[in-house]
Order: sequence, then C-alpha cells, then structure tokens
Amino acid sequence: MPNLKRELSFWTLTLYGIGIILGAGIYVLIGKGAGIAGNAVWISFGAAALVAAFTGLSYAELAGMFPRTAAEYIYTKRAFGSNALAFAVQWTMLFTLIVSASTVALGFGGYLNFLTGIGTFPAAVGLLIVLSAINYIGIKESARFNVLGSLVETSGLLIVVLIGAMFFGRTHVDYFAAPAGVTGILSATALIFFAYIGFEEMVNLAEETKNAQKVVPRALLTALFISTVLYMLVSVSSVTVLGADALANSQAPMAEVVAAAIPQAKLMMTLIALFATSNTVLAILVVASRMLYGLSCNNTLPGICSLVGKRGTPYASVMLVMALSVAALLIGDIKTIALLTDIGVFLVYIAINAALITLRYKAPAIERTFRSPLSIGRFPILALLGIVSSGVLLLHFEPKLLLYEAAIVASGIVVYALFTETKKLHERERKYAKLFRKSIYTSREDYLLRTLIKYPMQVSEVMTRDVRTVKPTDTVKTAVRLMNENHIGSVVVSDEREALGIITERDILTRVVGANKSADKMKCKEIMSTPLVAVDATAGVADAVDTMVKHRVKRLIVLEGEELAGIITATDILKSGERLEQEALEKLSTFFGPVYVRGSAPGG
Repeated sequence: MPNLKRELSFWTLTLYGIGIILGAGIYVLIGKGAGIAGNAVWISFGAAALVAAFTGLSYAELAGMFPRTAAEYIYTKRAFGSNALAFAVQWTMLFTLIVSASTVALGFGGYLNFLTGIGTFPAAVGLLIVLSAINYIGIKESARFNVLGSLVETSGLLIVVLIGAMFFGRTHVDYFAAPAGVTGILSATALIFFAYIGFEEMVNLAEETKNAQKVVPRALLTALFISTVLYMLVSVSSVTVLGADALANSQAPMAEVVAAAIPQAKLMMTLIALFATSNTVLAILVVASRMLYGLSCNNTLPGICSLVGKRGTPYASVMLVMALSVAALLIGDIKTIALLTDIGVFLVYIAINAALITLRYKAPAIERTFRSPLSIGRFPILALLGIVSSGVLLLHFEPKLLLYEAAIVASGIVVYALFTETKKLHERERKYAKLFRKSIYTSREDYLLRTLIKYPMQVSEVMTRDVRTVKPTDTVKTAVRLMNENHIGSVVVSDEREALGIITERDILTRVVGANKSADKMKCKEIMSTPLVAVDATAGVADAVDTMVKHRVKRLIVLEGEELAGIITATDILKSGERLEQEALEKLSTFFGPVYVRGSAPGG
C-alpha cells in the first residue's frame, strides 16, 4: 500500500498551522466576543492564548515522541491502553473539525453573497467541493494554496494593526472596560477560543512532514506564537478604532475597522476575508482526512479510509470528509457551532494533558525531542494547568450545549462498538471459511473449485506470535537468555518507539560465536539484521510474499495498528499450508530454490 508523501518543511508546516488558526475566528468572532467582554476583549484573547499554550506544549512533547497521523488516538492509547477511550477522543476532535469546516464555509458563503449575490449555502457547498479536489490532488498543492492564503489573511490583519496604530491616542479608550466583569471575560474566552483551534491539528500532518520528530514541535509552537501576537494586536486595534459596541453590532468587523480609516478599502477586506475563510477550510479538510486515514491504519475504522492513491493522498478519506462537511452545512448558526466546537476541543485537551502526565511516568525512556517546561521531578506542571484551565472554561457553557457534546461523544462510542463487533463477526466467518476450505481441498482434482472459491489466509493466521524484544543497548547475552527462556529463534530490537532490527540464532552464531567475540560486551545494535520491514496483521499471505520479494528479506515483523504483534517468515508461510497461486510460489523460489507444496495444482 502506498504511503503518504513527505512534502512539508518547517516553514510550510508553520504556515499550515497559521492558516488553520487564523481565519474565520478573528474575522467573525471578534465582534461577538466584544459584545460579551467589552473593550477588554483583548484580555479574552490573551487568556485563550494561555490555555492554548498549556496544551500546545503538551502536544509539542507528544508529537516529538510519536510523529503519527490520528495523533490524539495514538497519544491516549499509548498512555491509557484503551482503544475505546482513544477512539472517543479522536472522534470528538474529528467531529469538531468537520463541523467547524462547514461553519467557516458558511462564513465564506456570507462574504461571497455580500460581494456577488450568490446564495450562501450554494457558495459553501461549492467551496467544500473545490477545496476537497485540491486536497485530493496532493499535499504539496494544498500547501502552496495554504501559503498564499496565509500570507493574504495575515496581511489583512496587519492592515488592521497599522490602522489601529494610526488611531491610538486620538480618543480615550478604557481597554479594561468589561460590563460583565471577569465572568464576561471568561465567557468571551470560551467563545473566541474557536479562533485558536488548529494548532493542535498540525500533529496530524506528521507523516507528511520531513524530519517530523523535530520539525512538528517547533512548527507548532511557532505558529501558535505568531497567531497569538497578531490576535492581541488586532483586538486592541479594533477596540481603538470602533469600540466594543460597534464591533458587537457589525456583521463584518474587520471590514468596518479598515473602512473607518480607508472607506474605499471595504471591498479589499472582503476579498481578504474570502481568502482567509477558504484557506482555513482547506487546512481543516486536509487534517480531518488524515485523521480518518490514521484511524483506519490503526484498525479502528474500515480499511477503505486508509487507501492511498497515485497522488499520494488518502482519496477515500478525502471524499468522506467532503461529504460529511457538506451534510454539516445544514446545522447553520455559526455561534452555536463555534461553542460546540470549543467544548469538544476542551474535552480533548483534558485527555491530551492527562496523557502527557501519564506517559512521563509510564514511558520515561522514550526519546523526547521537546519537553514541556516547568516540571517537579517527572510531573509536568503546565499539563496540569492545561487540564484545570480547560475544565474551568467548560463551566462557562450552557448545560444544553454540554448535553449535545455528550451525545456526540456517545455516538463515537457506538460507532466504535459496531465496528469492533463487525470485526469479530468477520473473524468468526474466516475461521469457518478456513474449515470449509480444508474439507474440500483434499485432492489435486479440486483445482477448479479452488479457483472459484478462495479464502486466502491473513498474516495473523500464519505469523509467530511469541515475539520478544530487546533494547539496542542491551548485550547479546540478554538476547541469548530471552531466546533460551522462551524457546524461540529470534528477538526484535526496539527502542520502545519503533522496531529497529532483528537478531536470530544464526546472527549470534556467525557474528558473535564465529567471530570469537564476547556476548557480554557486544550490543544488540551491533549484530541486528536490517532493514526491518513491516506488514499489517490483516494483510494477505500473498501480500507478505510480495513484500519479502520487494525488499529482498526473508522475514517481516507484523503490526496490529501501531503495536508489534509477531514475526512472519517464508518458512512460516510454507508450513501454513496456504494454497498460494503459482506466481507467489515462483516469487518464493527466488529465495529458497524450487518450492513444492503437497497437493497443489498447476496455477494453484
């Protein structure tokens, strides 16, 4: 199966993050936030940035440990060992992304309606289809559009900042005026946090990023910092020019701010807003499709979602996200959807921060290219503050919205349960099929029947499950002891994050004993065989043969999701009795000489 293409560098990923973060949040919600917090709306943006920073630092550390798609699933599964919990967390984030893409698309439709008279809903549908096509074409093309859109929307915010500087000091403005006090500021924070959503989704592009383990954490924090500075300056400038009341009553607050100084610039700001909203939608669609791809690769959604086409993109996931986003357009109201999105995000933040705290104690030896600062021993203080701050903001939402979000999480659990039961049913059917095949494939005369009715074995039915691992720095003596204790002929060398190589009895005999070297002093990494190639447990045995031939190796490690499940060798395949096609037998012969399987027929 083709892999995703690694096309993103530090700056393209950073701009991707800025493209997700900036956009509809600041262009639309600043007015609604000002209506709640008054002139002190800039404090709400600052408080939201602080909450985002707590969790952003946790994401940065986890991204350096596990640079994978479906990141939230991977982090929570590694920390708590529960597939159901991990799926519920990822499902919640996936839902928030899909509905937020639809919400921003409606914002685009509103701006386009103002400019051309085209209906808001048709414009939003058209935007989702066009941007999904760009998403399908390739990550490089999506990144190019994102770079252009990020530059345009950033320039629009910089214009607002410059205009605010021109007005600063002309009239007295009480920047701390908050009609509803601290409660109003926090309520506004809960709403406008929608403007910060996106930084955490950069981690889901890890498998398309070069040197992801180091680049993703740095790009995430850089994008969050740049966006925070812009938000703070824009909110102060907007209050300076219009004041909170005018911002709250404006349908296009950024355009109104610019028009106060340059009346002719209203059209220009509308065009910039179109770029901002479309750019945000594209970035969300890309990330959401990679989430589906990652969940499928981890065997928690149907395998069709992990299919990668010739363009190097997960085309089935791209199309599914487009369909769901178009369906979500029917929900409508931007404020309600923004609030639902924020609730989902805060729930996910609590899970992510809890995962980091757990992994600090559960897996202290895993390499970390970045560490969240301010720790007491192993305990990360900022992760705790991320949990507390997210919990406090959840208290500022209406109870009915919390119930809606609970229903969303529950629907994810139902989806997971149904898929899990379907997999179990499929496995039972395969067992019956295996018995049926054995009862009829008893002679050479069954050739016609075997070509019409085939139940090919999966790798999971053939592999050796009794696999043990050693660390690269362990001595060869440790590997020998494990082999003797468990009566096995090989061990896998792993650094806890991924498998690196394999050591067999033959390796020890030829590279240690035969070379008159000491097993007490030699390290496992010095004699392990590489490259180490993996195959999924659900793949067919014939696929395993193809993989062996392609990489010119005689053994493969077997993965179930992200976990090491076993080892499969060419000998395992031959001993299994699987009825391979003639082509597969010929491939095996390239390694082992002529292969004869008792009872096989020509072409079977």
